[in-house]
Amino acid sequence: MGAAKRDMMRRDELGYSLGPDTHVCMTCIEDSALGEIVEANLASDTCDYCGRMNKQKLIAAPLNDVIEHIAVCINRDYTIPENELPHDSAEGGFQGTVMTGSELFDDIGFSVENEELQDDISSSFNGQLWCEENYFGLKRPERQRYGWDGFKNIVKHVRRFTFWSVHDAQEDEPESIPAGQILREIGKAILEARLIRHMEVGQSYFRARVHVPTENLTGDTDLCPPPAEKAFQPNRMSPSGIVMFYGAEDFTTACVETVEAKDRTDGKAVTVGVFQTPRPLDLLDLAELPEMPSYFDLEKREARLALMFLYQFRRDLAQPIVRDGHEHIDYVPTQVFTEFIRYQFRTDQGGPVHGIRFPSAKNGKPNVVLFCGQAECIEDPDDHRVSRWLKLDPSKTKTEIAAKLPIEWDK
Repeated sequence: MGAAKRDMMRRDELGYSLGPDTHVCMTCIEDSALGEIVEANLASDTCDYCGRMNKQKLIAAPLNDVIEHIAVCINRDYTIPENELPHDSAEGGFQGTVMTGSELFDDIGFSVENEELQDDISSSFNGQLWCEENYFGLKRPERQRYGWDGFKNIVKHVRRFTFWSVHDAQEDEPESIPAGQILREIGKAILEARLIRHMEVGQSYFRARVHVPTENLTGDTDLCPPPAEKAFQPNRMSPSGIVMFYGAEDFTTACVETVEAKDRTDGKAVTVGVFQTPRPLDLLDLAELPEMPSYFDLEKREARLALMFLYQFRRDLAQPIVRDGHEHIDYVPTQVFTEFIRYQFRTDQGGPVHGIRFPSAKNGKPNVVLFCGQAECIEDPDDHRVSRWLKLDPSKTKTEIAAKLPIEWDK
């Protein structure tokens, strides 16, 4: 069999046809992964789409090389309707959503500014109709999302302390991940997306306390977390009785997270202490998720699927929760998740995670919860058994009247 015949059979298998005999540059193709395909196949000193020319070096690749890579990527998620959908002539044909090539690219979310280039690419896929692979099943991010939603419902309203034994998926979404497995599935996504951030010695975290103006808060015991016997307040990541260090990465966010509107009208003051880390820490970073990889990056497909879910998951974690008595229930899913990260999850190096960096529900800026209590935050020369996680810098402690703070709740 000749090469031309093999190439034609491959195009038929992938469901595309040859585009025009043109060349495209990285600037016109816009997508980073497709730009790498252009760079690997440079064959012309002129781009046929923007007209750019460089007589000193090659700047453009055959469009058909790019189209072939696009076809390989598309075939991971799409197929011909005959493979997935029932057909009923009396009911109008295929019983499901079918797409032309142009509609396919709308579904993927890919477009380029140059209309001629967009038409040339999408036209190569118009020779057949397309539909989603596994049309009637859940995609991985959907399975994870439904699994997390089911987990939240179970730990809030069904069973809180034995959820790990729930191995059945939701009745309305039988392909979703059971509550007893969802945390490990999230842990897998965290590793795939490389969300563990190593923090070197010397990181600064701001912790605020609201008080009456006559009270003078200066020492580490004044500004660090309370002892366990006084930890009555449930928080987003920790239930009553379990102490963790909550802080922010800047003064304003620490105040926004701590000061309530009533504190401002009641004439309260707020003191912010700055704690620094005398040891390196590994944090789960949900505050700054990586940029979503290109749909056409074959090597980062798993990371992309993981991030699609993690972006949704982060939004859920950062939802504002009103302290109206229901917070004891509403905080439970994130508290259980935090305990999983603290005691069960391990980095790809096999080590523990020391805390979570997450976006503020008030202004979207980074907050941090560290898995340490009061003993790890105070200076105690008589107790050398405790490993110090944080050390107060008294020179940076700052007190302000709450009503005079120039802060806004952005979110």
